[in-house]
Amino acid sequence: VLDFRSKPEIKLRPDSRISGARFYQLYILSNLSSGRNRMPRYYHQLVTGKQDIRAYRSMFKILLRQKQGAVLYHCTYGKDRTGIATMLILSSLGVPKTTIMKNYLASNRYLTASKLPQYKKGHWTPVRSAYLNAAYSAIDQRSGSMKQYLKSEMHLSTTNIQKLRTRYLTK
Repeated sequence: VLDFRSKPEIKLRPDSRISGARFYQLYILSNLSSGRNRMPRYYHQLVTGKQDIRAYRSMFKILLRQKQGAVLYHCTYGKDRTGIATMLILSSLGVPKTTIMKNYLASNRYLTASKLPQYKKGHWTPVRSAYLNAAYSAIDQRSGSMKQYLKSEMHLSTTNIQKLRTRYLTK
């Protein structure tokens, strides 16, 4: 279980224990700035911040070590920090950007229909393509391409990418 939340978030809503599972706290920035365009700036930070890059890099190390069983990853709402994690994983697996975006935007339908207490209290905001596009733009500015970002920032070699594809894709 990869938990992208901060210690205060975990303390507020601790994970249920799963027998036999290993739990990893991979803290990813949870503070949002205020003002206009705060969400695109937040998504930019999620792929450029030192701590965030380290956490996502650790996620890939765990995915590469996993030989059997499942990997569950989450944050508080399952859309922003987890959305970036999914974007990075799917990109490493060779999934097209259009498919990744469609998957990401489906969060609005599934999370709106859920019974999340946070949603009921109005703390949940829907995802928008502009947010994920801000992350893609930041990646392109930083590294030139997603492929190069995965290599330079996530430290994924060609061998690592092939191992991920062999392990996590089915025929």
